Amino acid sequence: MGEQRMIFNRGGPLGRQEIRVISTAAGCRRIVNRLYQDCQDCNVLGFDCEWETYQGHRQPVSVLQLASPHGFCAVIRLSKINNLPWELQSLLMDRSIFKVGVATSADASKLLQDYGLEVRGCCDLRFLAERIGLTQRSLAGLAEETLSIIMVKDWRVSSSHWDAAYLSEEQIRYAADDAYIGALVFEEIFRYLGHHDANRMTVWLDKPYPHHN
Repeated sequence: MGEQRMIFNRGGPLGRQEIRVISTAAGCRRIVNRLYQDCQDCNVLGFDCEWETYQGHRQPVSVLQLASPHGFCAVIRLSKINNLPWELQSLLMDRSIFKVGVATSADASKLLQDYGLEVRGCCDLRFLAERIGLTQRSLAGLAEETLSIIMVKDWRVSSSHWDAAYLSEEQIRYAADDAYIGALVFEEIFRYLGHHDANRMTVWLDKPYPHHN
């Protein structure tokens, strides 16, 4: 199955993007080391998951995405790795590295249920958006409101076969963008929060975002 590496020069806020698709335990260990390196000057990773739904029932998470604000994104095919390495668990449990996105706690719950992977340091961007008065609550809405980035959310890709032998370029880019843009949105909001609120980040960590009727 091997590993895939893709490079995109996208310009604007997205800049240069490197994506690695990982399907082996050895590749997973290497990618975790790279992610730690990228967190040396920023303790944040964009975080997201993809899964399939069959006859109305959610299937186990197929893909875990982790991305640094520097443009590096790991697309980890959990369902293809027989023994998930402890290095990945260690990274996910490291509460000093924020895992940011929309509905992060819900994704973390799925990883715990499906693979026994415990994720700590989750920060739902919607809490931060409320804090600075943003109106949007979806990742696409926040990306447009903070970065003027238009995310193309094609349902045919989001509901595609994530457990396929090989992922298409469209699937890979879709998955990577969800994590990478989450990290960029976090950085943009963080600039507005200032040092006072930034030091209170633990208030929002690992806290499920409430559902409103």
